Order: sequence, then C-alpha cells, then structure tokens
Amino acid sequence: MRIPLAWLREFVAVPESPDELVERLPMLGLGVDGVEHVAGDVVLDLEVASNRPDLLSLVGVAREFAAWSRRDVRLPADAVTEHDPPAATAVSVEIVDAALCPRYIAYVIE
Repeated sequence: MRIPLAWLREFVAVPESPDELVERLPMLGLGVDGVEHVAGDVVLDLEVASNRPDLLSLVGVAREFAAWSRRDVRLPADAVTEHDPPAATAVSVEIVDAALCPRYIAYVIE
C-alpha cells in the first residue's frame, strides 16, 4: 500500500524523517517495501500483514502511528449529505422489540 507522507501528516504529527520511519514502522506491524520521491513528496510503500486489516487505510495507519508515538490523531470529519428523496420513500424499518432495539437509523446509498 502506497502512502504519501504529506497525506499521513494531515492526520498525525510526523516529525520523523523518512529514514527514521523506515526503522520504526516495522514495530507497528508494517513492513516498508520501499521509499520513493514523487513530485516533491515522499511516498512510503508499506506491506500490511494479513492479520492487520485495520492498517489497510491511511486513517488506520495514522491511528496506529499516533497511538504508538503517543500523539494526537486528527480524524477527517464524517459528514453525510442527504439528498431527495428521503430514505423513507425507498425503505421501511420496523422495530419489532423496542426493549432490544430502541432506535434504528437507515440510509439508502445509491
């Protein structure tokens, strides 16, 4: 998985040099297959172990690095934009037992 270092730095402070990262990332379960310089940025080619699907995204790598380095992670804002028609026109939700499920929210994604 290729990750531009500039993108990683949008989510977590990474003052380390690319060479320092190559030494430290294996401690997180991330192999480093290579480092490239592309358009003025450093791109890390990471190898993710099959038992670490949480590291298969930029946010996952940022969260793990932040936890390991005891730094804050800046997660992207999650915003859902609703459009017409409302979901209620496409699907219906029935709560059979309100004691077991007091609330249910549904979205339709097309």
